[in-house]
Amino acid sequence: SYSGIDSDVKQGLYELIQPFEPDTSKWFARPGVRSLVAHPRILDLMGVKYEAEPDGSYIICPNALARLSLFNDYEVVKGSGAMIQRMKQKSFDPTKTLLVEEAPEWASVEPRKKKRFLEVPFQVVSVNEIEASLNLEQPGVLLFNEGYSPYWRAFFNGKPLVVFKANGYFMGINIPATQGKLVLEFYPRSFLMWAEVTKIMLLT
Repeated sequence: SYSGIDSDVKQGLYELIQPFEPDTSKWFARPGVRSLVAHPRILDLMGVKYEAEPDGSYIICPNALARLSLFNDYEVVKGSGAMIQRMKQKSFDPTKTLLVEEAPEWASVEPRKKKRFLEVPFQVVSVNEIEASLNLEQPGVLLFNEGYSPYWRAFFNGKPLVVFKANGYFMGINIPATQGKLVLEFYPRSFLMWAEVTKIMLLT
């Protein structure tokens, strides 16, 4: 398949869930991931905020990560597989520490404090763009809790920022200590280039 396990489930998503839920027959299907994943840690990492009970009621999951979560602390772990294994360990607290492959530029000058992540409110501008207003006294690392894609771009006050893989599957962005607007934009370059070529061919 062009995108992973099959045409619907990304390889990275499968590799994220499988170490927590080894019996893939319970949750993996060709159309996607069944809602039978039950391991609390992976549900929190994936941002599942509500758990359904047999009687139809719902339980709020207080440690579920937000779509945009700001962290003061990070841990450098090389490789997605190693990150996932680290996240399985009881000594790791995903509500206070974000896993990254490289330390941010401010690592040597700013003290790190293990505080609980801060949920960042955001506004959906369009199907491929979201915005958030930030006012930071200290720099931090933002978790964008969507599957990593090289087509996501980040801008802070108009300045481009690097989008990198975090927590083994998701995206991270280093945010400076200042006030401003963060813009996250999905820009599939190859698709847009192909669409433009097709348009030209149809017009000629």
